[in-house]
Amino acid sequence: MAAILMLSVVMLETKLTIAAKVPLMLFPSTTAPVYCGDMDWAALDGFHDANEACEFFYNKLYNAFDTCVPKYVRATKRKYPPWFNSAIIKLIKRKEKIHRSYRRNNDPKTYQTFRELRSKIKIDSDEAYKIYVRQAENGIQRDSNKFWGFLNSKRKSTNLSNRSLINFKKRLKYLLNN
Repeated sequence: MAAILMLSVVMLETKLTIAAKVPLMLFPSTTAPVYCGDMDWAALDGFHDANEACEFFYNKLYNAFDTCVPKYVRATKRKYPPWFNSAIIKLIKRKEKIHRSYRRNNDPKTYQTFRELRSKIKIDSDEAYKIYVRQAENGIQRDSNKFWGFLNSKRKSTNLSNRSLINFKKRLKYLLNN
């Protein structure tokens, strides 16, 4: 075990850059200790070179990661539309808090604050949506995935009429030809 402490700096740096990419918070606390406990660690005593012992140790560790850590994280459903930025979300949460306060106290000043926040959120939301659409349109040639993600999000909503979809397709055809 003392050989492991005398690691070469190069070996440590290369392994740490790889290890930094592993999401340790996803390392399961139930299966991983059992998996690591079942490994044969006696082979570490047979190494005379610290680098070889370190490489053996990291190979065992990476095998544990590959076996126990999920390869991908399941996407969670978004609570807010993708064009909402953090400022809009904070305003929405503040508006909800003030609205709860108004319902409890029935204070006209609180209701006025609620109305102002509601109108500011509407204005900011409309502006953020316009920016989001503009970026999706401008990014068609660079990154088509963002555009198709936008189009798929519109397909799921019911506020996109057939007429606006036809106009959108005409505009898309124009953008792709230029």
